[in-house]
Amino acid sequence: MINNKLISNYQHGFMPNRCTTTQLIYTMEKWYKSLLEKSNTDVIYIDYKKAFDSVPIDFLLNKLYSYGIRGKIHRWIKNFLKDRTFKVKIGNDYSDEHSISSGVPQGTVIGPLLFIIYINDVVTRIGQNVSIAMFADDIKLTFSFRNESECHALQNAVNNLVDWNTIWGLNVSLDKTVIFHIGNKNPKFNYYVNNNELPKADIVKDLGVITNNKLTFEEHINHVRNISMLRSVQLLRNIKSTNPKIWGNYFKMYVLPLLEYASPVWNPSLKKSIK
Repeated sequence: MINNKLISNYQHGFMPNRCTTTQLIYTMEKWYKSLLEKSNTDVIYIDYKKAFDSVPIDFLLNKLYSYGIRGKIHRWIKNFLKDRTFKVKIGNDYSDEHSISSGVPQGTVIGPLLFIIYINDVVTRIGQNVSIAMFADDIKLTFSFRNESECHALQNAVNNLVDWNTIWGLNVSLDKTVIFHIGNKNPKFNYYVNNNELPKADIVKDLGVITNNKLTFEEHINHVRNISMLRSVQLLRNIKSTNPKIWGNYFKMYVLPLLEYASPVWNPSLKKSIK
């Protein structure tokens, strides 16, 4: 699938040479361009209810077949997915055994790949004027506009996505799906999923990066600084060694990843943020 470029270019999850940072850079570039052009941008973060666990197995197998995954590989995947069972252990006691009728197994090597194959064709339902970016089951819809009359395009994209979900057995979590308005003169339109008005947010946590609607990242920088300082203090209290090499190793393991995560996206440019 990957070698034959059958996976959508908008998918950044579980793909070679792609990660959360590449997805964030892709969307941030569009948002900054919109601000420079004095346009408004509306973003809708789509959150699914138990996405990996909800995939209908027969639907997935049909999709795999349509992508040319057939024969022994298809039979192996079918055997891997079907007739799975589970039971719960509490202390030394076990519950009755129950069958699993849907979902791709999480924590497996092939599970995430099967999921992104399943969700792959959702991009065909969005429309040309609305941008989509995905990281596994996290979906962002972005639409930039100058005229208020254009905003129906984003609502149409949401409606089409909901229709796709209905066909393929996935459900949107209304509590976690939010609207993010960017632009000083943004009219802040309402958007709906099945006639339910979606909540709005001025600050969002986007793949681990806290973003405000001015795209300044002040909240994220403060968060990273505070948690890095806290972790550094914890190291000072608990590590008794005076060996600089040991200190350096602990810093690289426990503090540096916090400072470096997605830093190309939020790297501070304002003097007050650098301080």
